[in-house]
Amino acid sequence: MKMQNNHSKIIINFAGDEEALKTFANYIKDKQIFENDANVIIESDDVVFQIPKTTNYYNKKKEIKILLKNFLKEFYKFKDILEFQNIFVVGITKHLTEISDIVQCEICGFSVNTEEELLIHRRMHGMI
Repeated sequence: MKMQNNHSKIIINFAGDEEALKTFANYIKDKQIFENDANVIIESDDVVFQIPKTTNYYNKKKEIKILLKNFLKEFYKFKDILEFQNIFVVGITKHLTEISDIVQCEICGFSVNTEEELLIHRRMHGMI
């Protein structure tokens, strides 16, 4: 996609979930919110909003984030939004301890590799 110089862009990435992408595309078409002040382009697993430089970018970004949150509440309650500058990534977030053998301190969240190391760390808090 070639973006014009007089536009900024905000990208929503659905992390390969084509069904969610199509559902969101239909959702924004039905809402007809961005017809006048943003160009919406669907490509691979992204929804790209081209925002004219004459439009307040930060207000438009807030509107898009609210729209995305409302969409997820209605259709995909188990998905979360991760935000990186002008990109929103929609997916299922997992805690580090769910996908690895790392254990965490219940008090401060400090992560260690073994239960033994966690026991030593807990002593610092006076738990044992």
